[in-house]
Amino acid sequence: MLFIVALIFVAGIAFLINIGKILNFILKRDIFHDEWLRQIIVKVNLINWILLLLSSLAIWFIGISAQYLMAKSLGFTIPILLLIRISALTVIAGLLSGLPGGLGVSQLTFTHLAMLYCDVSKELIGIFSAMKLVAAYLVYGVSGLSAFLILRYEGKNESRNSRTRY
Repeated sequence: MLFIVALIFVAGIAFLINIGKILNFILKRDIFHDEWLRQIIVKVNLINWILLLLSSLAIWFIGISAQYLMAKSLGFTIPILLLIRISALTVIAGLLSGLPGGLGVSQLTFTHLAMLYCDVSKELIGIFSAMKLVAAYLVYGVSGLSAFLILRYEGKNESRNSRTRY
């Protein structure tokens, strides 16, 4: 298992080092020569990068805490460090799957790893995984609906502003 994680880590590092070459091959042009991506990245100041990192960590911590509390509500405890490791591996599996949000693959990976490493019955792990799946769909559904409503509202304001300018 550790070998697979190390292999994925090395592949990820190699991908990040060669991202420019990979994107050039896929897009059939030198995107860094155009400087558009570099200009976008440079526009974001250091404070915003730090805020992005901290908010991402906070969101992940909230997700881990929710999973821990769901497990407690079902009457079993998963050690927090084990939960963090399993969650990290499920995120990687979800990203590698290519599916939007890794839905299904992440839950399947979590179920399999929890059955391997937790001393809990398969039924409880199944219920826990089903609760995680419902929670993920609720989060994605509420997020998607919120984004739709915000964009719709912003679009109406933009069209009003464009009519009043001319």
